[in-house]
Amino acid sequence: MRVSAEMCRKQQAIQSNIAESDPLENRRNIAKAAAKAWGKEALDADKRAAREQKRQAELSKATLSDEISDFDTRAKSDAG
Repeated sequence: MRVSAEMCRKQQAIQSNIAESDPLENRRNIAKAAAKAWGKEALDADKRAAREQKRQAELSKATLSDEISDFDTRAKSDAG
């Protein structure tokens, strides 16, 4: 399952808060590492979303181009 960048950033904030406020050093260290990992995952999620958006735009453009081509072909056959 892929997680959204928004969810990753929420988790990063939670872990950052724990890293700053937990009384136990070990838990602070674990939370720091978790916050860093969530931050990296957020960046990865942003990249995935951008690729998907680009792919969808290219697909829409190709579909529109095909529809225009089909319309032109039908118009020429009807005219001829």
